[in-house]
Amino acid sequence: MDFDQLYEEHFQRVYQYIYYMVSDSSSGEDFTQETFLRVYKGQKPR
Repeated sequence: MDFDQLYEEHFQRVYQYIYYMVSDSSSGEDFTQETFLRVYKGQKPR
C-alpha cells in the first residue's frame, strides 16, 4: 500500500479519534497532519 492510499483510507478515522481526544478542530487537524507526517517519514512517536 502506498502512502496516498493509506492516507485516503485512514485520514477520517484518525482525525475523528484525535478530535475526540482534544475537542478542538484546529488542534485535531494539526495532530492528524503530524501523525501522517511521522508515518511518511517512518518515525516512532515520542
